[in-house]
Amino acid sequence: MSRDKTPDIFKLLVKSRMTRSPHRDDKMYWVVLRAVSILTFLSVYSRARIPVAPLVAEEQLLWVNGIADVHVYRCPLLTYTPQGNLLAIAEGRKTSGGDASSKFIAARRSTDGGYEWSKEALIYDDGPVQDGDNLGAILVDDDTSTIFLFFTLCPHHVGCNFTSMMYITSVDDGVTWSKPVNLTTILKDDGKETAFGPGRGIQADATVCGLVESRFECRQKCPPPSVLNTDTCECECRRDCPQPLVLNPDTCECECRRKCPPPSVLNTDTCECECRRDCPQPLVLNPDTCECECRRKCPPPSVLNTDTCECECRRDCPQPLVLNPDTCECECRRKCPPPSVLNTDTCECECRRDCPQPLILNPDTCECECRRKCPPPSVLNTDTCECECRRDCPQPLVLNPDTCECECRRKCPPPSVLNTDTCECECRRDCPQPLVLNPDTCECECRRKCPPPSVLNTDTCECECRRDCPQPLVLNPDTCECECRRKCPPPSVLNTDTCECECRRDCPQPLVLNPDTCECECRRKCPPPSVLNTDTCECECRLGCPEPLVLNPDTCECECRLGCPEPLVLNPDTCECECRLGCPEPLVLNPDTCECECRLGCPEPLVLNPDTCECECRRDCPQPLVLNPDTCECECRRDCPQPLVLNPDTCECECRLGCPEPLVLNPDTCECECRLGCPEPLVLNPDTCECECRLGCPEPLVLNPDTCECEGRLGCPEPLVLNPDTCECECEQRKCTYRRIFNPDTCECECKSKKCPRRKFRNPDTCRCECYPVQCYEGFNFDPRTCMCNCPRRKCPNKRLVFDRKCCECKCKRYMMCEPPMYFSKESCQCEGGDILELPGPQQ
Repeated sequence: MSRDKTPDIFKLLVKSRMTRSPHRDDKMYWVVLRAVSILTFLSVYSRARIPVAPLVAEEQLLWVNGIADVHVYRCPLLTYTPQGNLLAIAEGRKTSGGDASSKFIAARRSTDGGYEWSKEALIYDDGPVQDGDNLGAILVDDDTSTIFLFFTLCPHHVGCNFTSMMYITSVDDGVTWSKPVNLTTILKDDGKETAFGPGRGIQADATVCGLVESRFECRQKCPPPSVLNTDTCECECRRDCPQPLVLNPDTCECECRRKCPPPSVLNTDTCECECRRDCPQPLVLNPDTCECECRRKCPPPSVLNTDTCECECRRDCPQPLVLNPDTCECECRRKCPPPSVLNTDTCECECRRDCPQPLILNPDTCECECRRKCPPPSVLNTDTCECECRRDCPQPLVLNPDTCECECRRKCPPPSVLNTDTCECECRRDCPQPLVLNPDTCECECRRKCPPPSVLNTDTCECECRRDCPQPLVLNPDTCECECRRKCPPPSVLNTDTCECECRRDCPQPLVLNPDTCECECRRKCPPPSVLNTDTCECECRLGCPEPLVLNPDTCECECRLGCPEPLVLNPDTCECECRLGCPEPLVLNPDTCECECRLGCPEPLVLNPDTCECECRRDCPQPLVLNPDTCECECRRDCPQPLVLNPDTCECECRLGCPEPLVLNPDTCECECRLGCPEPLVLNPDTCECECRLGCPEPLVLNPDTCECEGRLGCPEPLVLNPDTCECECEQRKCTYRRIFNPDTCECECKSKKCPRRKFRNPDTCRCECYPVQCYEGFNFDPRTCMCNCPRRKCPNKRLVFDRKCCECKCKRYMMCEPPMYFSKESCQCEGGDILELPGPQQ
């Protein structure tokens, strides 16, 4: 609803009921006005009958009267929350719409500006009292982020004498609420005529103020049982009349204004028209006409006898069938021994069992039997009616199902021979000693292994040494090694290769070994100024040379000894190898090798010419292919006429058309041809290269492509059967059991009746009406007669409790108003935590 199109009376209502906070945006309230403002207006002005037609842009029903045992919702409040959300609160009146009744306070929150709302949350319940809470004012403390909700208990003094001003708070944006706090004891009020008026509180600086409604005294007196309405100062009747009674506002009595047509008489207690006539059994009184009627309905084909009110069967049954008076059906009461089944039409015992092929049904025993005879030693399998061999063959023999003999089906490679007893391949060859027969190859082998370097002689199966030793070495037949049998005096050692005595001591250079003494000696003399080093036997110059000069040990002078490979030249000043060669373009000098090189990279398959420094193609192409210098590939530059295709490998024109079988390619025309001949009356199809029959058959006959004849080959889906005379699919007639009837459309036996009473369904297996599966709550029992969950009556643990069959639980007989901080316990049905304040009045 837009603000400029709001009616004047509606703007007045919003102004009086909702005080906008200066700290919040106006848009928040106008979004919620789409749903809450209409509810507020209708609840307050429902009795005034003021015609209002607001333009509703979008409507959301936060609370609806008459749902979940709530008679009416009144006094809606709306406010923002400290976190910028919306909070809607309403007063739910449980039993009636009057102010003096039992109530509860409900709340709903919205976090998206009023488009979506949470589920209803119960934040306070006053129980089954006569004068419960009256919703008052709501206030938001922006400094402490606390929401205050003020309401009044016992404002009308109906069943109670003391009025209490209460409030509850929420510090988590309206999600949870505290226990009620009594302001009357804090303010020391007399509790007579003070109450919170519906609306919102305001906050000025740090002071919180609530809206309190001052009640004016109305001195008008009302005759009982009418009650004075202190708001309108009028006498009202606050009595609720059960339907269909109507309240008389003048006398405050429940009256019945219905008129009954004769001969019926009005019952003033129930406001129903009654017939006070008695009907003889089994007739029943019709309350509309006050006539005795027979209301029994007979299932067809039975007929109702209006004189006796009984269902009669007026049908004659042929022999041997007998009439069933309950179903009016002709039944056969003969009993058949199982597994035979009674045929209800002929009253004969039949075997309705189908035997799988090749079993045959025995009509006397109703069993499937096999009448086949098996030649011995095979045995007949009664289940499959097959001849079986029940003989077990040892591994690896295999049973022959034709002869029932154990056979060996293994094949042996020659020269091995099959042993039929063990089904193994055997070698029947004898080998001379020490040769051994190889069972895999049937060859005589020598399995002796000779240690190297000896070699096995396959003829004699002996290890031999085939090595020749030079003089003076001698061959050792055991180790096959050449040995020297000479002995040398120490410290000389025998050389096994030359068989000479040697000194095997190594002398560091330049020391020299003395062969006579086997000692290391230094025999070198050093020219001056070099000095002999006795440890290394070297002439040493003890002069130091600067880098990169090197000391010449022969002359004891500093020299540059770097050797430069050709064509590098040594620079005596820097002691470095330099290259002084000049290279012509496009060659580049390689400083490492001092040669002119060509560093151009050629892509494959081109090859670099080092003389010209160019990429060349050095490939030779066979005739008639021609080399392409750009790609270095052998190409064929021949053109082929259509549909021939050029073969790049042979440079020949070929026909590459692929023909599907059985077509054959004609290389001359490059076309697929069919060279198949067809016998009469078949005709060759050039597209598929198949012999076809082009004969037309009248319906419903079908052409047989193999014989080229018209046949009745209609395939019928299960359970239909083909009629060879009409070539149509028909349904084979079947006998249906009791309560079932044959359906020719589906070829199935179906239940005669498909309708069942309420809460029941027809079981297709038993054709009986059964209850739908129902899961009952804890404490309730399922009744199969009514298909409903019932609550069995049980005793309560103490006398203060009474059993409620609607909720299937024990509840308190009497509720009490407890003075905070005391609370009422539903287990003990008493106030706990202090003194008890009992409410006067009748027990509820």
